[in-house]
Amino acid sequence: MNKVNIWISAAIILLIAVVLGNAWFQRERSVPIAVENNAVQSFYADKLADLQGKNIDLSQYRGKPLVVNFWASWCPPCIAEMPDFSEFYKQNKDKGVEMVGIALDNPTAVREFLKEHPVSYPILLGGMNGIALSTSLGNKQGGLPFTVVLDGKGDVVFQKLGRTSLDELKEAVPSAH
Repeated sequence: MNKVNIWISAAIILLIAVVLGNAWFQRERSVPIAVENNAVQSFYADKLADLQGKNIDLSQYRGKPLVVNFWASWCPPCIAEMPDFSEFYKQNKDKGVEMVGIALDNPTAVREFLKEHPVSYPILLGGMNGIALSTSLGNKQGGLPFTVVLDGKGDVVFQKLGRTSLDELKEAVPSAH
């Protein structure tokens, strides 16, 4: 074999490895993840600061379908899904569906980012507490974005590590069909 054929063969093998690795990763992300005992109760018992620094009691979301999205301003898939999340919230807030974005990021960076890329749903500053909430709700890998949907009873009905689409939200959220 000449050098060109070796390079072509190597490129094909690399491409196959990337495709198979991506398929495995996509499958792994969609497998339901265990939620820690009392994680939902701890979530509802918590308070997180809004963009103005006011503490928001998360218990206000109890009893309603709730989409919780953990994100950061430096995370490309987080940014890519935000327009769909905004559209979903606009379409469903009058149906009693709640949504909250929890930024796991520097508060100044979050405020600056949202000036350029506003969203229709509330954003809270998670800090270290937000990381613990994300982990307890099933984000054992610590990746972003991570989305959890709770039904009105407080049961986790959807979890996803990675970008969530508008269609996935519509399918996952009770009363959003």
